Amino acid sequence: MRRIVMLMPHFGRWPEWIDIYLETCRHNPTVDWIFFTDCGRPANRPANVRFVAMDFAAFLERAARRLALDLPGHTVRKLCDFRPMFGVIFAEHLEGYDHFGFGDVDVVYGNLRKFLTAPLLDDHDVLSFHTGMLSGHFALLRNCAPVKDLFRRLPAWRAQLADRRHLRVDEDAFSTVLHAVRTRYTEAFSTPSLYRRWQDGSWNFPTAWYWRDGAVTNGRDGGEHLYFHFLFWKGDTNRRGWQHRDPARRIVHGRWDQAPLGWRIDAAGFHPLREWPEVWTTWQRWSRRVRERLTFERARFRLKVWERLLPGRASRCPPGEAAGADPAVVQGRAR
Repeated sequence: MRRIVMLMPHFGRWPEWIDIYLETCRHNPTVDWIFFTDCGRPANRPANVRFVAMDFAAFLERAARRLALDLPGHTVRKLCDFRPMFGVIFAEHLEGYDHFGFGDVDVVYGNLRKFLTAPLLDDHDVLSFHTGMLSGHFALLRNCAPVKDLFRRLPAWRAQLADRRHLRVDEDAFSTVLHAVRTRYTEAFSTPSLYRRWQDGSWNFPTAWYWRDGAVTNGRDGGEHLYFHFLFWKGDTNRRGWQHRDPARRIVHGRWDQAPLGWRIDAAGFHPLREWPEVWTTWQRWSRRVRERLTFERARFRLKVWERLLPGRASRCPPGEAAGADPAVVQGRAR
C-alpha cells in the first residue's frame, strides 16, 4: 500500500468543527496527518494524526531558511502561497512516504482509499480534484525530488513569496508548471460553489451532505464522494456564511463524540444523525398535527359555504350538522 501523509500547518485557532474533521481522519487509518500548529491539542486526537508545536513566526523562519529567502512580516493569510514548497519546507517529515499532500480543514473526508487506488497513485505524480487547476483544499504529490522542486520552474516564485499579498500561488501560478510531470485533473464534484456547474450541468447543488461510517454522500447524486468541501457554507465566498454570523450562534449542533450514526451538513451547520425510530416518531407526530389542522380547515370551509347558501338557517343549525364537519373536531374546538 502506498503511504500518504498530509502536511497541515494551521495557526491561530481551531474551527468549531475541528473534532468532526479529525473524526473523518480517524476513519482513514492508512493515511497520516501532521498538523504544525499553535492551537494546542484538540479533544479528538486520532492515532493517525500528529500535532507538532509551531507558531507562524517559526514557520516563516523555517521557510526562509529552507528556501534561502528573506521573508518580510507576513500574516497567516499568506500561508497558502507556500503550499507548493511544503515538500522542501517539511522534508524531514516525508521519510518513508510515497505521496504527500496539503489541504484545508473545511472538509470532511470520505473513504479515501476507495478512490486513491494503487494504480492511480502509481500512474500520476500530482492528483488534483478540480479540472484545469490544482485543488488547494486537497491535493496529492509524489514524494520525489522532481515533484518537490516543481515550484522552482515558476519564474517569479521568489518575488511571489516575498509579496505580502495572498496571490493564490498554490492554485493559480503552480498549476501552470504541472504539465512538466504526470498530473491528473479530475472534477470530484465535492465543492458546491457559484463558479462551477454541478455534474448534471445545472446550478442546482445538493442542499445536504452526510457523513456515515467514513463515507460521504449527499441527498441527490447517489454513490459516495471522495470528500465534501463546504467552502461556500463556511462563508469564504458567501457573505451569509458561517464566518459572518453572530458568534453566539452554533455551527456544530451536538458533541463530536455523541453522534454514533454520523453527521448531516447543511447551510445551518453540522447535525448529528438520529436513530430511525426517533425520526419515525417525530414524523408521525408532525403528520398527525397536519391531518388535524387540515380536518379543522375543511370543516370551517364547509361551514362558510353553508352559511352563504342558507344564511337564514345556518345560525339555527348545530355547527357540526350545518357544515358537515367531523363532530369530534367541532367538540374539540368547543372544549
